[in-house]
Amino acid sequence: MPFAHDRCLDYSCHVARPAPDFFKVLLDEANYPLVFHCIAGQDRTGSVAFILNALLGVEIEELYLDWEISGFWNPDVNFSHEKYFDRLIAAFESLPGADMQEKVEGYVLDLGFSPAEIEKFRSMMLQE
Repeated sequence: MPFAHDRCLDYSCHVARPAPDFFKVLLDEANYPLVFHCIAGQDRTGSVAFILNALLGVEIEELYLDWEISGFWNPDVNFSHEKYFDRLIAAFESLPGADMQEKVEGYVLDLGFSPAEIEKFRSMMLQE
């Protein structure tokens, strides 16, 4: 898949490549119901879930806890939040914005999505 932008997060360059195509799938209601998953959600899937939840306004503590749960599943003695999560958070923290939600929204805008598309995603996912 081609790069849709010229900037990607340090840890999530491998997330950045498929992210624009995946977000386009999310914006098309004809694709629902839709499921995305992996074995534990620690890498690409966990990064995408983090981004989507941040776009939906999930509080930072809940974003952290959601990711942390996946760490309990991993039996690998070499598993390290520093290797995955800490690098992802550091990359987002380096972006402009007052809070994580603004930083993530800026990242998604940088991928080439419009404010209207982000709002469409929110209206599709959130109930009033």
